[in-house]
Amino acid sequence: SKKLGQDECKKGFILDGYPRNISQAKSLDELFTAKSISLEYVFLIDVPFETLIERCTGRLLCTSSGYIGNTDRGEKVGDKCEGGGELYQREDDKEETVKNRLNVYQEQTAPIIEFYQNKNILHKMIGGNDPALLSNKILEILKS
Repeated sequence: SKKLGQDECKKGFILDGYPRNISQAKSLDELFTAKSISLEYVFLIDVPFETLIERCTGRLLCTSSGYIGNTDRGEKVGDKCEGGGELYQREDDKEETVKNRLNVYQEQTAPIIEFYQNKNILHKMIGGNDPALLSNKILEILKS
């Protein structure tokens, strides 16, 4: 909350991945009201669950270099990576875990979506394809 009063935030700022639940959304609303900050835009980039599952379950990490690989590039668990380590899949990226995380996300996000829809500031768009196209859509909304 201290950062919101600094010069770098006077022309606007982005909160990425926050709020994550309705309690946080309401607390944020109270904070903005107390600081006389107007929340004008909330963007929901909705990526199909199938796409998210595919991306997460295909992600592979190097044990030594931080390199991020992916099975869609023909890489597989145990392959040597650029840093000399081996590729592995995080427990969080296993299909069952990803599906559970998405279910929790959906349960916690539904009330937030309704909260911001009721304020008429929610802009929902489909993600998962061309990032440049998505960026242009967001810029169009911000400029209007």
